[in-house]
Formats: sequence, C-alpha cells, structure tokens
Amino acid sequence: MWNPLSWAMEVAALLSIILGDYLDFGLILALLIGNSCIAYFEETQAGNAIEALKAQLTPESIAKRGGVWKRVESSTLVPGDIIRLKIGDVSPADVKLLEGDSIKVNQSALTGESLPAEKKEGSEVYSGSVIKMGEIEAVVHSTGMHTFFGRTASLVAQTVRQGHFQKVLKSIGYFCISFILVFFIAEVLVQFVWRSNPCKLTGSEGGCPTLLNAIILIVGGISVAMPTVLSVTMAIGASQLAKRQAIIRRLTAVEELASMDILCSDKTGTLTLNKLTVDEPVTVGNFTNEQIIFDAALASKHGEGADDAIDIAIVGKIQDREEEYNKYQITKFIHFDPVSKRTSAIVKGPDGSVFQVSKGAPQVILDMSSNKGEIEKVIHDHIENLALRGLRCIGVARSNDAEGNNWTMEGLVPLFDPPREDTKDTIETALKLGV
Repeated sequence: MWNPLSWAMEVAALLSIILGDYLDFGLILALLIGNSCIAYFEETQAGNAIEALKAQLTPESIAKRGGVWKRVESSTLVPGDIIRLKIGDVSPADVKLLEGDSIKVNQSALTGESLPAEKKEGSEVYSGSVIKMGEIEAVVHSTGMHTFFGRTASLVAQTVRQGHFQKVLKSIGYFCISFILVFFIAEVLVQFVWRSNPCKLTGSEGGCPTLLNAIILIVGGISVAMPTVLSVTMAIGASQLAKRQAIIRRLTAVEELASMDILCSDKTGTLTLNKLTVDEPVTVGNFTNEQIIFDAALASKHGEGADDAIDIAIVGKIQDREEEYNKYQITKFIHFDPVSKRTSAIVKGPDGSVFQVSKGAPQVILDMSSNKGEIEKVIHDHIENLALRGLRCIGVARSNDAEGNNWTMEGLVPLFDPPREDTKDTIETALKLGV
C-alpha cells in the first residue's frame, strides 16, 4: 500500500541500515514485503478468477470471411468485417446496418430504456445492444475500446479518485509523521545545541544517539504492523465475499464498499423484471376497460413474429378472450414507425363491418381524434397522474369506417415494469445498513 505509513517504515529501515542494526532492518523489511505480497496475491487471485469467467463466456459472431459465412470469436472482428445480426444476438461491435428490413434493438445496457428501439438501413447499432426482432447484415466500424461503450468505460477507468480508505490512511500517516517530526526536531536541538553531542560514526566512541532515537520515534510513533493487519483483514473480507460469488479486484474496495452511504442503481432489469405489464386502463366517454384493451389488442401484432414488448403485454391481457379475438380478421396491419408514432389495423368484424383501430403516443392519438376538445384536459391530467406513479401510457382510438376518417379516442392503457420479488427486501436491507 502506497501511503505515509509505509513511507515512515521505509525511512526506519534505511536508518537501521545506516546504523548497522540489521535485526530491526530485517523485521521492518519483512513487514513491508508481507504487506505487499498479501495485497498482490489477493488481487492476482481476483484477476485470475475474472479471466477464467471471461474465457467461459467468449462470445462468437457470424462474419463473412473470404465470401463465406463463418462463426468466429467476436474478439477477432476488425473494422470492415460484414456480420449478420439476428434475434437474440448481442452486437459485438459498433456497426452500421446494411440493406434489409428494419430491426428492433434493446439498448438498455447503454440507456436503461426497457423498450426496444427501431433501427433501419444506415442506422448505427452500438456494442452491447441486443437484437429483439428481425435479421440484417451490418458492417463493423469500431471495436473494443473504440466503441461507444468502450469509450464510456475508458472514461470511467481514467477517473482518478481517492477512496475513503486511502484518505483515512493518509490522515493517520500524516498525523504520525507530524508527531515524529516534532519530537525529532526536539531531539536534534537537545543533542546538537544543548548538549553539543554530534554524531560520531567512526572511532571507538562512534555512534549516533540522535539516529537511534529517530528509529525509536518512527517505530513507536506509528503502528508499524498496521498496513499488514489491514491487508490481512481486507483479505479475509475479500475471501468472505468470494464465497458469495463477488469478486474483489482491489483489496481497498472491501473497505470502500463498507463505507458506502449512497447507492445509485440501474432500474430496468435490476430493481425491476424488465417485463412490461398492463395496468388498469383509463377510459373516456362510454367506453369500458374491456373494450379499450380489446381494441388495443386488435391494433397489436399477434401470433408469429410478435416481438414488440408493448404488443406482447397487451395481447397477453386478452388470453381469456382468444376465441372472441379469432372472430375478427386483420386485413391490414401498419407497424409502428418513429414518424407516425402509432400502430394501426384495418379490421373486419364477425358481422362483416370494417373499422380501424390504432394505438400509440397519447398526444398523437389525441390530436387525430374528433373528440379532442371534450377530453383533452382530462387526458392530460390522467397522463400526469400516471407519470407520478412511474407509469407510461399509450392512447387507443377507433374509427368506425374503413377509411379512418373519423377517429374517437377511447382512453389510455398504462404500462409499467413491475419490481422484482426481492427488491423490497434489498432496499430495506440497504436502509438498515445506513445506505
């Protein structure tokens, strides 16, 4: 450990050599070496464990090499490589999408946003993003630390910040050194000024009481074994954490974790299930909850190829009405796009009537509805109240003609990402520990 306590011990070892006190020199040197070895051994063990985990989790990609598609290790990819991305793949690098149908990408590792983002030809997909829908070819343009994710990680790694443990050790070290210096100056004044007794390193009367007393002051003024004791204590803590499948790369991290009083945590997938769920709908006019959910389901992709998180959540709410749903025929389905910000479907009912349904951004649905003037304030109030509860929402509208000329907004469907079962206990435990 590089701190004032170690510096004082090194000075004491140097003075012992000058005075020929090899026993004290050996003891102090043994403590310094032991302290360094413990820290080195624990951090090396942690590094080896991390490397072993990396070896087991070596990702692979499908890349075109020599005109042939091959499965290669992602670490061998270079800018210019053509790779294929499909559902479930994690983008191994920053890539630009080539010609093909649009895909949906989960970028929660970078943004924390649980909803997938749509990417089209020419769009950029960052390293670490998960493909949720579609398949497309892409060209690699950045890898490793040159990716967006890698540059972010390098900025964090370059941050120079002293931990709480180093600050405490330095404070103790500087206090001890100040204490030693005060008494050493007093010793010098007594020996050289008052007693006029200079050091004699040669001759029969050789010796230097001042230096001998300096060693005594250094060894007595500081806890010589403190760094070693601290290293052993933190090594035991690291061992205990390892049994709970937590790998410690730096021993000082044990104390820094123990002194934590503020914890910033990602929400999506950490405190929540990363799974959208439909809450109680908000209706306007004479529409019912069952009707708004059913129309929202008609405006959702159903069955094979349904990979949109919102569509899956809404369709899941009408599983008990599957027989009724099958009586309706979706003659045309218009997918969501960033411009219209909604999905639409032309539906033929069991009685032969044709109508349209749509769901999407509440403001967009409201703006195209004929009943906007009557419900605008109510809808905005509901949106604000839902936002205060941490819920996002989508609007649902219906047009009773096939051309979609006269839309009527039915209400809002709130969506939320439910918390994990252990989230409450985790937060309570953290609060009890003073976090």
